[in-house]
Amino acid sequence: MDPQVEIRLGETTVPVGGTLTVVGRPVEIGLPYFYLYIDSTKIAKATYNGEVSLREMPERAFEIIAVSSTISQVEITLRALTAGSFHVCIGATGEIRSNDGVIWGGGFSESVPVAVLGQ
Repeated sequence: MDPQVEIRLGETTVPVGGTLTVVGRPVEIGLPYFYLYIDSTKIAKATYNGEVSLREMPERAFEIIAVSSTISQVEITLRALTAGSFHVCIGATGEIRSNDGVIWGGGFSESVPVAVLGQ
């Protein structure tokens, strides 16, 4: 058992004003609650049944323009507002099967570097 999130980004280099789509798929995590992190700051939560709550990033490096989530994945589209280097990660909590039955636990994706280029 190794609960984690597989992460996929459409692009890892975007211009200021460009969009970045982040997709996360849970592995060994049932009924997931997904969390999007940028530079270790949690900026969005999306549940398996489509409930979404958002936080603004302190530096306003990105704005969230769309979020959709299901039991099998989360897809978040961001617009880049500030040039710089950032790291994107998705975490998820939910039901984890163990030798003791079903427990609540979670895992994370790898942290993916993203470059936003100035104009």
